[in-house]
Amino acid sequence: MNDRNEILLSILAKADAVFWPIRNHDTPGRTLFYERRRVFLSAGVPWASGAASEAGRKAAQRELDALRGEGLVKAYNPRGARTLGVRLTGSADDDLRRMIGLATYADALGFLDELYRRRHDPDGFDGIGTGAGGKPPWSSEEALTGIRWGDNDNRGYYVLLTYDLYPLLWRGLVKSNSSVRGHVWYGLTAKGYELARRRDEAAQATGEHPPVPPEPGDEDAFDFYHDRRMEEIDAIECGTPKDSRDLGDIPLPVCPTLRKWQRAGPKAAK
Repeated sequence: MNDRNEILLSILAKADAVFWPIRNHDTPGRTLFYERRRVFLSAGVPWASGAASEAGRKAAQRELDALRGEGLVKAYNPRGARTLGVRLTGSADDDLRRMIGLATYADALGFLDELYRRRHDPDGFDGIGTGAGGKPPWSSEEALTGIRWGDNDNRGYYVLLTYDLYPLLWRGLVKSNSSVRGHVWYGLTAKGYELARRRDEAAQATGEHPPVPPEPGDEDAFDFYHDRRMEEIDAIECGTPKDSRDLGDIPLPVCPTLRKWQRAGPKAAK
């Protein structure tokens, strides 16, 4: 694998690490995930070449500038300073995911449509909340995968679900949260809801859930991406947020009040 692909895959890995679902709310960097997600579309992820020498840093910057010139990378250098943040363009993100066998944006739209369908299906909806006041109801990873919490032999499907949702997560169309027990839920953002509504009205919704898995990709490239992503997740979990007073996302309740209970009245919730 050449230096060019290593840079691109490293950026992809750092971005995906930011949107890795928070399962442990006791880590010092829990709020750092929240901070990074909040500014991702406007500032990308922090960039550093990692080169030990000045010549190495300049070479990495030239390569980054070339990738930027080709429309593969967005770089953020406020007031002409050195590059502080980077992220991939949508087309580059799709190309890399396809190369390593992960879902592209087009592949992920089936989950967007499914979350929208669940939001408007009160009888089949398993999630938290009603959607009142602009708050999104949440659908559980348990329902979206068909794998019950506690089935440790098959919990890897929760990871595969996150892989499928990454193109929606970083674009701000879907968000994740979890309970203090580490059970993860996903919901449409206002932006995601509007896109899903338009797709539904235009009869563009796939109606296919789960979507067809992508073709297998380059195993070596995937291993490189995976290792860098896990390293970045560990670094964020141990990191320090800029604002120590910010609490980030509040965990979801362990025993949720489900929408079907609210519709049926208090007796049905017993």
